[in-house]
Parts: sequence; structure tokens; C-alpha cells
Amino acid sequence: MSNIIHRGGRRSSSPELAIGVVVCSMLLSACTDSVAPRPTGQIGGGNAAPTGFGNDIPIASGGPPVVGNAGGTSPAPPRSHDAPTASNDVAVLPDVKSVGDDFYEAAAEVGSKGPAGPPVLPDERGEQAVAKAAADHPPLATFDAAAAETLPTPNPATPYQTIVDPANGNGGTTKEQIELKTTASEIDRIRFSAPDSAQAVVASRHSAAGQPDRSRLDRYDLASGKHESRAELPDRAALLDVSPDGRRALVRLTFGLPPEGKPAASNTRLDVWELAESEGQHIVGWQLGVKSDGSPSVPVDAAFFDGDHVVTLDDAGMLMLWNLAEQKAVYVVDTGSRGPLLMTPGRKYFALFTGTTFAAFDAASGAFRGIMTPPRPTLAACRDVAFSPDGKQLAAVLRRPAQSLLCWNADAGRPAYEFEAPLGLGQGLHFGSDGYLVVGGVLFDVDRKRPTWLYVENANSRNAGTSPDRRHWIVAKPAFRETSLQAVEAPSEAVIAAIQTPANLSAPQLGPGDSVAVRLDMKNFTGDRKEFESQLARSLGQVLDARGLRLDGDADVMLDLKLSERRTGESISFNSTGIGGGEAVPAHEIDFTISVVGKDGKGLWSDTGRVPPSYFFAKEKDKSLEAVLLEALWQAAPAAIAAEIEESMPAYIRTPATENTLGQTRLWAGPDDISRPGGLSVASSGESSASEADAVESTPVRQPKTTVPVSTSGVRDLLVVSAPYGWLVTTSDDGSVRIWDPRTFRRIDEVRSGRAGATKLANHPNGNSFVFGTEDGQIRSYDLNRAKAAGGYDGASGAVTAVAFTSEPTLVAGTQGGRVYRWAEDSHSSPATIADGQSAVTGLASVPFSNRVVVAWADGTAKLLDVGTGDVVHSLDVQAGPVHAVAVSPEGQTAILATEAGGAVLVSLSTGKETARVGDGSTTSVAFRPDGIQFVTGNRLGRAVLWRTADQSAESRLEGAGGQFTSIVFSTNGQAVAAAVAGRRVVPVWDLSAAAQGGRSDGPDAAHDSPTPMRVGPRRGFGPGAAHGP
Repeated sequence: MSNIIHRGGRRSSSPELAIGVVVCSMLLSACTDSVAPRPTGQIGGGNAAPTGFGNDIPIASGGPPVVGNAGGTSPAPPRSHDAPTASNDVAVLPDVKSVGDDFYEAAAEVGSKGPAGPPVLPDERGEQAVAKAAADHPPLATFDAAAAETLPTPNPATPYQTIVDPANGNGGTTKEQIELKTTASEIDRIRFSAPDSAQAVVASRHSAAGQPDRSRLDRYDLASGKHESRAELPDRAALLDVSPDGRRALVRLTFGLPPEGKPAASNTRLDVWELAESEGQHIVGWQLGVKSDGSPSVPVDAAFFDGDHVVTLDDAGMLMLWNLAEQKAVYVVDTGSRGPLLMTPGRKYFALFTGTTFAAFDAASGAFRGIMTPPRPTLAACRDVAFSPDGKQLAAVLRRPAQSLLCWNADAGRPAYEFEAPLGLGQGLHFGSDGYLVVGGVLFDVDRKRPTWLYVENANSRNAGTSPDRRHWIVAKPAFRETSLQAVEAPSEAVIAAIQTPANLSAPQLGPGDSVAVRLDMKNFTGDRKEFESQLARSLGQVLDARGLRLDGDADVMLDLKLSERRTGESISFNSTGIGGGEAVPAHEIDFTISVVGKDGKGLWSDTGRVPPSYFFAKEKDKSLEAVLLEALWQAAPAAIAAEIEESMPAYIRTPATENTLGQTRLWAGPDDISRPGGLSVASSGESSASEADAVESTPVRQPKTTVPVSTSGVRDLLVVSAPYGWLVTTSDDGSVRIWDPRTFRRIDEVRSGRAGATKLANHPNGNSFVFGTEDGQIRSYDLNRAKAAGGYDGASGAVTAVAFTSEPTLVAGTQGGRVYRWAEDSHSSPATIADGQSAVTGLASVPFSNRVVVAWADGTAKLLDVGTGDVVHSLDVQAGPVHAVAVSPEGQTAILATEAGGAVLVSLSTGKETARVGDGSTTSVAFRPDGIQFVTGNRLGRAVLWRTADQSAESRLEGAGGQFTSIVFSTNGQAVAAAVAGRRVVPVWDLSAAAQGGRSDGPDAAHDSPTPMRVGPRRGFGPGAAHGP
């Protein structure tokens, strides 16, 4: 773990030399499960800080050099935190005592576990089913693994040697547009050859009637634009790499499983297809052998060294080079790593991710060439990695769990720069023109350390993800043209001219590499305070270390923790057959506030949370049951605080918050389509208004009043059920549907959706039930009066992506396949199809007091439909790219479409015409307040804006979400907003009341107030008028 600095400048660090427990590549969110460390000495082993590796390297993070002991600067002078200055932002109590040296010593003992987890997906079909699926696969060759030379385990102390290895050639001239033989929606992956070969291989999926999907590989010559060859594969497959000449493809057959970016336990073979001829041919398939426990090795990554040699990495960390012609292994080395691995552009070397940094190897010999200096020895998940075409730099998107974009110098192996990368970015990373990187379709300006431009996809277009040169490659299908592969400068001259000059970001007050002190204030504490502080120190030490933060009693920035235990007013009863003998005791809970306070005493960031009553305990003979439960409650608090910090605290905390909207290239309209920044318009013509952008920036900022942990995985959708209940309902990636009391945020009930995950939610007009869709086409109902699941609806084909009830009431649902179904009230099966789109249904909202719905599809189509007849009342053609969500006003006169390229588009339902646009381009969620006087929009970069409906003026910004909005709802009284955020396990809640202006406390005791309830007043028309993002 990184150094822990104590009062007086004392330091404690581990003398062991190791890199850190490694983690699987391509993780979108951090996993909190711990993993046993490998023996010290392996490059993927151990969890202690490597002495001299990155502890004294100042990394550019958008602010001044790190103070304290980083970068050779002298420690900050001691200062007292016992009587800090109170501010209007965060209440600071003058009688609070800072923690002592024992606290920091306990934190220093904690090793960083970081995100970890197996890289292999479980396969639950059984051996017979797997064998049946593999029956049509090509026969396996028997490779001689014993012939491999066993190389010594890499020594992390090995001096680093350069791996600069530029690509051969610059690619020359390529066709402006290369017509593809497949559609964008069918494409799984695109891989490019070396630039001098100028070839591209496109992996796509297709299916015949009644048959499972299969993959095909198509090779294109980028210079001539010709389609050269096609290989039909016997199953679904993941395209791992293309040979330097582009004539061979390396794949991992997935045995019918959909590609997940990670292999399944049964995917034990690799295959090479020859694409030189018009019809591709299978060359060879082989298995990597068995692990020490006797189970077969599963390849987690592989790449071509040249056309006849392949480098592989298995799930046990064994790295091997294979000779395809001689069918034998050349060398093997135990790395203890799970990758990913990446060849240098010239394929002379490769880099292997170790969990904290990258290790370098010579591809031909397997010789270890040292380790790139880690910016800090905290474990990370590597989402994406890429070399620059000249081989001089290596960039990676890492999650620790805060997500950052980090670049190393490949010559010296030292970090060049690092800055935060927002959550919610898509897949794909490549270098653009000098000073630019493209991550998940977002162009980043390296000098400004911020995103500056969006390359926006829809169902008919996509970002290729990788690049053989510095251009950005896209798949596009402009109107009346065929699908084509195109390249555009990243950025082009037109984009450079259109990029808005960003405002100067204020320097981060707290970010990776910085130090923070801790102050603790507890009310009504019960238990052993010394033991509590020790547990809290260990929890904070781990979570802050994962963010690259040092605990330092003399730091200028303070982490202020306030905990207050109180009775909930309810009782916990135990029946006479169980422990407690029928005793009923008062229920207790802990409210806590986490604040970051700057050196000037002003609050920089604040969040709240809650430790719910404990029901798990060990009865002690001499203690009352209430006392035992109280001790258990306080014992749970450190982990709850650490989890809240992990989920909610930004990677970089700065003040004031500044953010600019981004310009966009709409890929489906072609690379020349330019939408200038600002994205804000009140004119129906769709023109932007820079003055309105300024108006939004000048509105008050509100931070979440609280964040509610509701799931062990990402939250998908939210629903506030009708009065008199007013409960909050959530669906999650783990397949659960949970119901919460918003007054206390205590879970009321949980429904499991089975193996098919739960998707979208909708209220029934009778106010006594709600429904939720599933990934297997089912729609299930929950009876609120009886508090139990109550049947459902079937007959839909494909995953349900949207649901709504009309006032008739008639159930309407949209699916991934683009169909819209209608169920009669007296029939829960055999629905009628009322619309059939060309892409997935992404939004569905009923029009109050009618039998009509507004439906939106991923390709940007939106329609007002008559549910009874299926007739199109109006086509809502707003020309703003993909539509992510739809909401209808309570009086039924206005619909809002959340679009990718046009912000929130307001449409009159009486005329079908656009009336206004607000917000930036990448709006993903929208909802009306129950009385209709306001609406709220959330975007892809984690910002929400509250708007006045009458004149579309911005009233306030809702910050602190931490990622892309996927759903957003108002409370029944309109005084609170809750949101689901992509990949997050918590629901942030903003208090909109006048007393909560800016989301901050007005008095010293305000931080201890209970969370604002989501249910306060009558329904007033809330329910069917809101729908949310995908």
C-alpha cells in the first residue's frame, strides 16, 4: 500500500517488493471480493508497496505538485485541526477532536485489496450440453506443451528496458468509404492489421431461422476498399486478434454463449482461421493444457506475434508462446497475472497488465524487460489499453474504483500523465492526433485533461474502438447509403474549429497522490472506542488507498466524519422459539455525514449515509439484547462509511465545480456532421444558444442529500409507486426488484426475477400494483396490498426494455427486438403487436386520460400511437439522434424526448411538432414533476438539471451522481429527486426544498438531520406520465 504519513513526519511502508494482486481486464465496475495474494516475487503477486516504484513520482493530475512527501517536496508544516473554521457549505463543529497516531498506524497496516475477481464466467449448462454444442466444431490438434522452455519467474527489481517499437509503415492512402457486408448492429468487433498491410477484419453475428447465432469474419482491403474474403464460423466467437498481414484471425469459440468480453469456463480452445482466400479456412485449433489442480486452462487473452506464432495468457497467469506450424509451445512463464496483454505496434514486444501497472516482455524470447513505474501501488481494473502508433506511449483506462486515464512513456517506463475519466464511457481506446485520445467515443484533450468532443452512435452506427493509425474509425449508415467503414481525423479541422474553449478548471483540492487527515465526531457512541477507531482506520485505509490517497495527520485537507446513533421509533421483536424469548427491543440506526473540508475550512464535498438496524448478533450473558444490538450496529459502521466513500466520493474534488457541454459528431450522419458545443436551445430550429449555456452554469448547484445503498450490483431502473404508499422500487443488474420505504430507506420487500434479470418498471393506474419486465420477455406483477408477487403477462419476444399502462388500463411493452405489444385487460397472454421498429425500444410513456402512448426507438424514431388500433397519430421526427427515454407531462400535452445529439426535445402532442430543446446533447433520462411545473434531465456525463416547464429556464444543477443517468424520478410531492446511475449500487437523492438550497446544510446541526423522505404528499397525477432511460 502507499505510504501512510503520521504526525511529525513519521512514515510506515512495507519493505516487501511486489506489484499487487492482479485483476481481470475489462471490468466496468469494481468488485469488492478479496483475493488471496500470490507469493511475493511474481509480477502479479503480493499486495505490498514496491519500494521506490512510484512513491516519489509526481503525476500530473490537473493541479499543483503533490505536497507532503511526494515528488521530493518537503512536508507541509504542522497545523491544528481541533478548531477549524465553520463554513456555509459543511458544518464544522469546534469541539471535535482529531484522531491520534494509533488511528494512522492501524490504517498503515492495511494492504490494498482493490477490485478483484475471477476473469472466467461460469457456464451452468453442464458437461453434456457443452459437449453437444461443440460437436460441430473443427477437430482439435494436439500441441506439445511439454516442449516449452520454462523461463524464470520475472523479478520486479529487473531494470526497465525500452519497448518503443513503432508500427511498420503509416498505412498509406485508404478509401474514403469502405462498404461493409454487414450492418452496424450485427458487428461484435473490428480488428486492424499492421498499417503497411492495410487490412481490417470485421467479426459479426448472424442467424438462420430457428438456429442459434453464429459468427462470421469478413476481411477488407483498406487501400482498395474491396471485400476480400469471408469465413463462416461454426458458433459464436470472440475475435481476439488479427495477424500483422491481416490474413489470419485468432478467435475463441464461445460455445453458443454471447460474447461478454470474458471467457466462460468451457471456452478452453483457441482457433486460427485463414482469410487469404475468398472463403476462409480453419487452420488449427488447440487447448493450452491443464492447470496444477487438474482443470483445463482457460485462455483469457491471446495475440499474434507473427502469422505463425501466438502469445497466450491463461486464467492461472501462465504466459506461453506457441508455434502454429510445428504445433508446440516455445516458452512458458508463470506471471501470476490475468492481463490484458497488448503487443507493441511493431509486435516485437508486449505489455502485460499486473493489477497496478504493466510488465514488459520480449515476444520472441519471453525475456522480461522490467516493469513500468506504477503511479501508485493500488490495485485497479484495466478497462482498455492501447499503444500509440509510434510505440512511444501506452495509455490505459483504469478503475481503482475511481476511473482515470493514465499514460506511460514506453521508452523509460515512467508515467507521463493521469487525469479522471468519467464513468459511463463506452469501450475502445486509441490515440488521436498529437495531444488527443479517444476513449469510448469521447475525444479527450490531453493538455486540458478533459473530454472535448463526442462521437455519437446509434443503431445504425458505431465507433470501431481501435485504430491502426491516429484517425478515428467509425461504422456509419447515412440515409439512403450502405453501411460503410470510414476514418476521420481525431480531431478533424472542422472539429477543432468547433471545439469550445473550455473554462479553466480549478486545481483539484483532493485527488490521487494527495494526503488527507481524519476528524471523528460521534454522538451516543456505545462500545469500545479504541477498537472502533481501529476498525474505522483499517476500512478507511483500504478504500482511500484504492483512490491513491494518503492518510496524514498533518494534511491540509480534512475528511470530517460525523456519526449520530438514534432510535428509529420502531421495535425489533423476537419470537419465543428463537433467541430473545419473545423480547421486543427498540430499533436503533446511525446517520453519518462524510465531508471533505479544504485548508481554508470551507466544505468541498459532502455526502450522507445510514447504518440500518442490526439483526445479527451473538447473545451475551451479562448484556441486554438492546446493548448487544447497539454494539453490532456500531461495528457495522466503519464498513458502511468506507462503502459510501467508495461509491460516492469523486476521484478529484475541486471547487467551484465547472463543466462545459461538448460538441458532437453524429456518426449515422457521417464524419462531417458537426454539432457545435453548447447544445442548449430554446428555438425549435434546434440552433444552440451559448447564453443559455451560461445561464445553466450560473444556476445553484445541489449535491445529493443522501445516497442509499440498494444493490450489490448496478441499479437499472427506479419507480415511485402511487399514494398512499409512495414507496421507491428499484431493479438491479443482479436480477432483484426491491421495495424501499423512502422515509427511512429501509427495505420493505424483495422479489427475485429468476435467471432472467429484471429490467423496467411501471405503475398500474389502480395504484395497488406495479409491473416489471424481464430479459426473457416476461412481465411480472406485484400486489402492493398483499405485499407479494401476483402473476404476470407473457407472449413478448425478447428482452422487455420499456413498460407502461394507459388509463384504460391497457398494458403496453417494448422489446429489444423493436416490437411494441398490447395486452387486453382480461388477458395476460397472446398480446397484439401494435408497432414493429427497426431497433430496440428505448422509451415508452402513456398519455394521461387517453389510450395513447409515446414510443421511442434506439435509431431515433419516435411516434405517438393509438394503443387500441396501432395507428400512428404523429411521427415525432426531431432529428436528434438516438432517443434514450421519454416522459409525458401530467396533463398530457407535452412529451420530452431524451436524445443523444439534441438534448431534451420538447414536442407538442397535439401537433407532433418540436417546441423547444434544452440541455446538452447526451441526455439519457428525463422525468416530469407530478404537478408538471418542473422537469429534470440527466446526461451521460453525470449531470442533471432541473428546469421550469413554463419557459424552459434552468433552475438548478444536480451534481454528484458519479456517472451516466439511466433513470430519474421525482418524489410524490415533488420535493426530492432520485436517480439510477450506470454501474452504481447506490441511489443518490437530492432534496429540492427551499431549505436545502445547494444541497448543503445551513447550520451546525443540519448535518445530523434525517434524510429527506421521498414520500410527503398526495399523488396529484404522478405515475404513468414518466418513463426513464435504458
